[in-house]
Amino acid sequence: MAEATSQHRVKPQLARAWFDTVINPLIWALRTETELVGRGDYTWRSHAGRMASLVAVRSHLMREAWDNLDQFLSFYPELKRAMDRHDENLQVLHEHVSA
Repeated sequence: MAEATSQHRVKPQLARAWFDTVINPLIWALRTETELVGRGDYTWRSHAGRMASLVAVRSHLMREAWDNLDQFLSFYPELKRAMDRHDENLQVLHEHVSA
């Protein structure tokens, strides 16, 4: 991850908030997704018309954390691109599984 420029230094309290509300929850959730995909576990919820545990990145966070996520991504836009790729690939997988 690129280091924030000197004009965009992150204060310790902000970094702590990011870790508590965005970074740690996403690490846990995406690690779990990786394990599920590795096992080929694409559990489908027929009543919802979607997979059970494989969801868009933002969906892994509580709605109250979305502002923190947006702020974090404004400092590290390369992670926004990675999130978008994840969600695009998830959509392709969803289309294949639901076909």
